Amino acid sequence: MESLQPHIDTARQFVLAKLPANRNTQILLAGTTLSVAGAVLYPLAYYWSLGRQLILTHPNASSRSASLDCGEISSLDEDMISNHKYYRISHDKVTKRIPTFTVTLSPKHERMFTAILRHSFELFSYRSLQGIYLYRAFPEDKHTFTKEYLQDCKFQEGDIVCGVYEVVKRTPLRCELAMRSKKSFGPIAGLIVVSLRPRGEGAVLTSETVQWTKKANGIYLPLEKWWAKFLHNYISRYTVTSAAKYLEELARTGDV
Repeated sequence: MESLQPHIDTARQFVLAKLPANRNTQILLAGTTLSVAGAVLYPLAYYWSLGRQLILTHPNASSRSASLDCGEISSLDEDMISNHKYYRISHDKVTKRIPTFTVTLSPKHERMFTAILRHSFELFSYRSLQGIYLYRAFPEDKHTFTKEYLQDCKFQEGDIVCGVYEVVKRTPLRCELAMRSKKSFGPIAGLIVVSLRPRGEGAVLTSETVQWTKKANGIYLPLEKWWAKFLHNYISRYTVTSAAKYLEELARTGDV
């Protein structure tokens, strides 16, 4: 520690020498620095706060195989499962516990699940890189980004959501959406799976995102890029947390 002190003193003197002599200018500079620091640190702090409210996991090949075998995720590529060593795969799972809500296989709870799907994808269409998805969507599907469309969507098999997702599997409390695009991301496949299930005396709301491509294609997945991964994590954390609160509100008001 003593050997570092001379270097610390030198750095301190260097910083002080670079500061303007005028006190008002120093105050202005300090205020500007704090504003910039706040603008950078607040989103990171919020991101960390959201993470503390959730369970974040990254399922492995065995988990994916088990999910396919038991029908938890029925739309996964079987070749990707059995020959996973030849694929680049990104798979994350966000789970939010809702201890105050008891879920059943009733028509009412199916309607509530559809309502939180609408809520979630409305947030997604607003907060994600909508311009990119609009560019990649088929022209006839661009209306599927709108609030009016999403609020009326039943999320049944064949429905298009936010331009680039198609519902490929729907059960009362589970929805699987496959990535589709006119201007594709390349030879990349993707899947979003949203589910609501009982857990103890309460329930859990889960959102899974899977992307895969063959290693022989020589390309990286979007979620392997740090900025896309951070943006995806931020949006998925916020969306699942918000959807859970919305579900509790629906249960309290009975407005479905």
